[in-house]
Amino acid sequence: GVFVPETAVAPLPNGESFAVYAVDGDAVGVRVVQPGERQGGVVRLLAGLDAGTVVATSNLNHLFEGARIRAEMPAATADASGARKPKSE
Repeated sequence: GVFVPETAVAPLPNGESFAVYAVDGDAVGVRVVQPGERQGGVVRLLAGLDAGTVVATSNLNHLFEGARIRAEMPAATADASGARKPKSE
């Protein structure tokens, strides 16, 4: 699994599934994920996201598949080690 900030994981309207918004250039795509354990502000994702994928961590309630975005702060990158890493520019 990979680790992402808790703020990147959003419940879906069905109340049973969770998703993250993967950043691709200036747009996002919905990725349904299977969250596992949570610790220290990060969540281990058991399925649904590859390491190295940049995910949105704020304003998730405004996002949808294909939504255009403008990053205002460093984005989070899914990490296989569990340590948070800012996206390198």
